[in-house]
Amino acid sequence: EAGSLVTPYICDVRLMLEKPGYCPDPERIGANLKMLRFMEENREKLYVKEASMLVYGDSKWFEEHNYDEICSIARQALGMPQEEDERNDTVLARFGIYPTEQEIFIKGDWILEWKDHVVRTAGMKGGIAVLSGDIQDLVRIRVRSPRLMTVENKTSYQRMYPESAALVYLGGFAVRYQVRFLEKVLQERKMLLEKAGQTGFIKVIPDMTDFMDEAVCPIISEGDVIGGVTILNKDDKKKFGELEQKVAASAADFLGRQMGS
Repeated sequence: EAGSLVTPYICDVRLMLEKPGYCPDPERIGANLKMLRFMEENREKLYVKEASMLVYGDSKWFEEHNYDEICSIARQALGMPQEEDERNDTVLARFGIYPTEQEIFIKGDWILEWKDHVVRTAGMKGGIAVLSGDIQDLVRIRVRSPRLMTVENKTSYQRMYPESAALVYLGGFAVRYQVRFLEKVLQERKMLLEKAGQTGFIKVIPDMTDFMDEAVCPIISEGDVIGGVTILNKDDKKKFGELEQKVAASAADFLGRQMGS
């Protein structure tokens, strides 16, 4: 979005200029503004070196000069604090810029279908990693395990081997390629009911610390998944159950019919 990065950065620079003894570096400020403006306007999927070449004319300049600073500026502008086990540069994915080819990790009984081949993960104890480039070409994802669980922490994911659940580690708050993967999963019409602290608790917004439970149901219109209904609970004395599942399902059904009419 225009101004989402540049405007806050300019405000911060102005505040710094008011401090006695502050000595600005015009070249560095100019270089930061170039990258921040590019990030605001970018609509393509790019790797860091490609973005660096487009902005600075050198594929290594970004990483060698202001990489961490730009990541920190972006996090502050978005109100996106760095979480445990999360790389600082994860924020760049919000602007379509990726350090390397990104991966989603899955284990359990999954069937991934592309036009020319099918992969089934049943029996693979360590699971598999699916590259973001391959996700774009996925035709269908089937979850054969009776339970689907998202795992927030990669170490936890690596240590878990549940017999009756399919696991997925997304690597942080969902970005475009992760959303595409989840949309394919939702086409299985899976409904989720999870508690905070459990590995299946999905972060639908960046800060979920105030919520105790969630019920999630896909919105289906004319056979396609077009979104989802999420009900969140802040009351630690109230526990979600069948009632909340039915409410989420009813809302999803209503919205699906409205969108199809």
